[in-house]
Amino acid sequence: MVIKILENKKSASNYSEILLKYRYSIPIRAILAMAKAACFQFKQFKIYHDRCAMKVGTDGVLLGAWADVAGANRILDLGCGTGLIALMLAQRSAADCQIVGVEIEENAYCQALDNVAISPWSARVTIYHQSMQQFCRQSSQHFDLIVANPPYFESASQCRDQSRETARYVGDLSHLDWLLAAENCLSVKGKIQFVLPFQAGICLQQQLSATSSKLCCTEVCHVITKEGKMPQRMLLTFAFLTNKTSPKQSELTIYDQQHCYHSDVIPMFKPFYLKL
Repeated sequence: MVIKILENKKSASNYSEILLKYRYSIPIRAILAMAKAACFQFKQFKIYHDRCAMKVGTDGVLLGAWADVAGANRILDLGCGTGLIALMLAQRSAADCQIVGVEIEENAYCQALDNVAISPWSARVTIYHQSMQQFCRQSSQHFDLIVANPPYFESASQCRDQSRETARYVGDLSHLDWLLAAENCLSVKGKIQFVLPFQAGICLQQQLSATSSKLCCTEVCHVITKEGKMPQRMLLTFAFLTNKTSPKQSELTIYDQQHCYHSDVIPMFKPFYLKL
């Protein structure tokens, strides 16, 4: 039987309502597909992303697994979306480390709250419904680690979904704006770590060097999606340095030629992915 969910799917707050209403008419394969789309199961927590414009993706997992949590007592996740990175860092960090997520888009904010509430670290993770720049401007807190997977497209002319536009497109705020806003909340010995498209990462380094900011790019990791290809992503670390030096360079490959996870990332992803 071909299912018809009609408009009710749009008004339902989550997929469980749809499944309950249509439980006798939806084929099992459709139920399984909907459940898979609504939730991503990790080893120690799960992420529901059915109400979020941007779903669980490799960029977020990569940053959450790569970010340096050593010695961090306070961590800030700017534009936290579903709460994925915040929860990955909660799993990896010390038991007394406090984590704050900031999200402007209402549906994503509400979903992040729900994901945190059902996680093992709900007492350590707090989510704020605010713009990134407002939070950084008003906050009296300073963080040892600030992470962000910021919007990455320059133009939203082809995007019809406002929430997806907010999540994916740079808009009025450039990546440099994100970085300088984060600087306001960074502790003296803290780090800011971003994941960006490769060319955007190069551009951000150039833009930063032209400012009077005391931040310096200290580490650059080129991310190769598939072995033998050119880098597609860049992981960057920024910190306060008195004497600016060239950043440390490294490289990560995500998939090998057989499209299996590369040995570079298996140790990073193994604590999270069920099949590793």
